[in-house]
Amino acid sequence: MLSAQPTVEKPVEISVAPSAEQLPPGSESALVITFRIPKYMWLGAPPEQARTPAGTKIELRAAPHFQFETPQFPRASVEGVPAHVGTTKVYQGEIKVIVPFEVSESAEPGDYEITALLTYTPGFSAGKLSTHVQEPYTARVRVDPQAERPGPIPEPSKASVPEDFRVSPKQIKDVKPFFFPYQQKSGFAKLMHTIFLDPAGHDKRLRQVTYPFINASEVFGTSLGLGIGLLNTTPEGVLTGVLSLVAYHNSFIGPAFGLDLVTCPAAYHNLRFNVRLSGEAFNQAQAIYENFTLGEDDRWGLQAKGLALQDPRFRFFGLGPNAPKQNGSVYQHEELSAVIDGYALPLEKLRIGLGYKIKSVDVQEGDPTVINDEGIPSTLTADRFSDLPGLEGATVTGGRLNIIFDGRNQEFNPTRGFFGKLTAEYNTFLDDGGQDLEDTYGSLQLDLRQYFSSTDQKFIALFRNQWMLNTSRNIPFFEQARLGGRESIRAFGAGRFTGQHLLFLSAEVRYSLFKFTVLKFPMVLQLGAFLDAGQVFNDNGFEGAFHTAPGVSVRAVNYPNAGYIINIARSREGVLVTGGIALPF
Repeated sequence: MLSAQPTVEKPVEISVAPSAEQLPPGSESALVITFRIPKYMWLGAPPEQARTPAGTKIELRAAPHFQFETPQFPRASVEGVPAHVGTTKVYQGEIKVIVPFEVSESAEPGDYEITALLTYTPGFSAGKLSTHVQEPYTARVRVDPQAERPGPIPEPSKASVPEDFRVSPKQIKDVKPFFFPYQQKSGFAKLMHTIFLDPAGHDKRLRQVTYPFINASEVFGTSLGLGIGLLNTTPEGVLTGVLSLVAYHNSFIGPAFGLDLVTCPAAYHNLRFNVRLSGEAFNQAQAIYENFTLGEDDRWGLQAKGLALQDPRFRFFGLGPNAPKQNGSVYQHEELSAVIDGYALPLEKLRIGLGYKIKSVDVQEGDPTVINDEGIPSTLTADRFSDLPGLEGATVTGGRLNIIFDGRNQEFNPTRGFFGKLTAEYNTFLDDGGQDLEDTYGSLQLDLRQYFSSTDQKFIALFRNQWMLNTSRNIPFFEQARLGGRESIRAFGAGRFTGQHLLFLSAEVRYSLFKFTVLKFPMVLQLGAFLDAGQVFNDNGFEGAFHTAPGVSVRAVNYPNAGYIINIARSREGVLVTGGIALPF
């Protein structure tokens, strides 16, 4: 018996029943497996046909005197994921899968239990939700020599579901002031949905959560405070947006205030914005916007990024792969920059874009707390960096060419497919700070990623390769290749190594342990192991050994978008722990 409405934990309603409840020995019949898929959701076709969501797999547990045949699925429909990802085969509405079987002549009279193990993944055009792995569903068949011979084996079929057959949002008890929902028709809720870029008829829910804010870094100090987050979710419990306000105290810069906005209102359409304010010492405002759903059939796209930054805690250790940690220095990085890229999508999965960038950087004396209390010298006054290119700041502008091939099965948290991006820049200086820098220079950046996964999505393997090549080393140090950080070698802080060129390699395996809910949000806990390696180098080639860093990761993922990630990595300089809420790669 199917329930009235699907739930967050079980969005697809499933029943398993024999086409005939009583059968004589030696007869043929079938098991009917019914999937009822909520409105506006997808279910993956069989594994050999599906790309996203992952394929639906049916296995029958061995039963004495029963011989099962291959499951027969109805014809899947071809649906368009936005032009950049192509099409995929999926099921919608209600489908009936038929599993023919034969009862042996030697079957004894009595009741027999038949168990189907179902692996399936509900999803949307934006990507997949959590995979349900080998869920058991049981039916009973009575073998009776006096039973009538069954009729013809039924055919696989499809049907629609009612318009109101949708996932029921979970009702969560208010725990004010720590966690509570807003009335959807309130003026404040409507304003927030506008800020989250939600379209008309979105049916999303707005909730508020209060949480402790903790962040610790050797470079940027320890921050302790309190945050208030507004969570924007679908009825299925998919987190599509977060707006957070935080007040905290940092061990280097003192009291500070922050605002963070992340929203993904649709597939390949997202906005990230953050602000940090701390008096005259540290101020930052950054916005990143992406929309590849412009124009007819989503054939145009736009990416834009802007940054205004004043941060006295930036570190510099020297140029080259062997810059020792004890050579670390601190400086105040002041930057105004903007990048805008426009794209055409002439073929599925292919994007070609032209863009423009401008970046103005000033280098000032570093944070006095770091210099006086930590004993780390200022980059400006350290004798070993007196001839460092870019020490007087610079303003650079340039044109960009981007070529992207995106064959991943979804934008965030992908599990299969290939991604490649090539960016070529031709840059010139509007202001070189009175230094003898190159008048013009070129830069080539390559980012390659390949994802593999098992049908049940429990195992995911990721291989990454990145290159950055500059035509000259006589360019500002802040424009050169930098190695280290959460999406680079994770055992080193951001920008630990600086050089003319860069090579980065990474291999990672992730395993999904189990599903769970946090405040009724469906999550998947993943454990991972990785090995990162890389080096900065110049035109003379590689020098010395590569920097290698093994590590492990813990990921709590709310498919298909957000996740909380903790990485623990080790290098010859020690162990580094990084993490936070992110749109995971």
